[in-house]
Formats: sequence, structure tokens, C-alpha cells
Amino acid sequence: MQVVQRIFELVGRERTALRSVQQTLEREGVPTPATTKENGGRRWSTSSIRDIVLDDVYKPHTFEEIMALVTPEVAGKLDPKERYGILWWGRRKVTTKQVAEERPGGGRRYRKKQEVELRSRERQVPIPVPDGRVSRELVEAARDAIKDNRPTQRENNRFWELSGVFICGACGRKMATSNRRSRPRDSRIYHYYRCSKHQREGAHSCPMSVNYRAERIEAEVWEYVAELMVRPEEIIAELDRLIEEERSSLRTDP
Repeated sequence: MQVVQRIFELVGRERTALRSVQQTLEREGVPTPATTKENGGRRWSTSSIRDIVLDDVYKPHTFEEIMALVTPEVAGKLDPKERYGILWWGRRKVTTKQVAEERPGGGRRYRKKQEVELRSRERQVPIPVPDGRVSRELVEAARDAIKDNRPTQRENNRFWELSGVFICGACGRKMATSNRRSRPRDSRIYHYYRCSKHQREGAHSCPMSVNYRAERIEAEVWEYVAELMVRPEEIIAELDRLIEEERSSLRTDP
């Protein structure tokens, strides 16, 4: 919590940019959250700092606010004089299945494939947790400081069409952009999307090691979207399905 408090102070009170916060923590030798796990994390990332700022675990809620989120049975076990954070359980649903792939020389090989479903807030379960002792005003100030942050869409004078919307299918993080040369003196630059979590924290954090050629994957996505545009009935049917799915998950009449 001392590290969390420091992050909120830097972002909320001193208005320090997330990139500068990352550099400050690394310069001061502050261990990353993954350091306590097996293999550890090598570097802080701006996405993990942003996640801390936006995590309701660290935002103090009044007893009345908690009552509006949880069942009476849960509220009855809480102290009305205390404040609580909220842990939202079930943000992601990860499904693992085994798929078969054709080998170039014939035969098949099997591998595990993970599919990640990002659930809406209405489908998550709120769990009250002890107050982290970060002031409500400081939390709001930090969130206000980053509310206009947007992913960088231009790098090396290139427009990244999927920046901010291309999600890793293994861990659910946004894919990062990357420019590479095949050789040090090669004048041609190749553009890739790759998992930001795998890139920063290593293979133990996310198994997605594939780098996607930007031009190829952007063309595939555009082709898919263009096909949908000429079949509006499929879009309407899918939207109706999602609306019904959300409605069925709510506890009360929407």
C-alpha cells in the first residue's frame, strides 16, 4: 500500500505523467507487483500503473454506496462506520480448449488455445474489501489526471489502425505496437502488433509470443468489417443477442 499511495501522490497530486511515474519507480528500485510471484516482473508498465489508479479496490466507498451494490446479507456483515474498497470479481472469463492444427509435413498437432471474454460491469460480482487508506479526493484527482489519456496511434509516421482496440486473446491486454528492421542497416522498417504484457513481463505472464504483421492483420480486420457492412441484418441480430445477454444477467429490471 505504500507503493500504491506513492503512485496516487505522483499522479493525482503532482500530476506526473504515467511514463514518468514508471521511470521514477524503476529508478528508485521499487519492485513490481509481479515480483512477489514466481519468476517476477522485470519492469513497471504504464498499463499496470493505470490499472492501479482505476481499480476500485483503492477507492474508498461509503457504507451507503456499498449497500447499493451488494445483497442485504453481505451489507449486514459490514461496519456502517467504515469505508470499503470494491473488488470486482469475474472481469474476464477465460476458456481453454484443445485445438488441432495440420502439420506442414502431414499429420496433426494439438495445442491449448485460450479465449478471453471481457465482461461488462453488470456481470461482475462486487466484493467489499478493507479500505486501502487512500483518500477519496486523491483517487478522484488521479483519475481526473489520466481521463484524457489515449493510446498513441502514430509511430514512425505510421497510422496504427488497430491501436487501442486490438486485444490479446490470451491475457486480455491491449496489443502494443513495434517497429523492427530485419538487419541493423536495413532501410526497410517492419511493423508489428505484439502483446504488451508478454513483452514487458515475460513468457510466464502471458503465452502470446506471436508478433502480428501490422499490414496483414489490419487488412484482414478491414476485410471482415467490410463484409459485415453489406450484411446489416447480421449486425442487428448480434446486437440483439448481446442486449438480451446483458438483460438476463441483471438482477433488476433495466
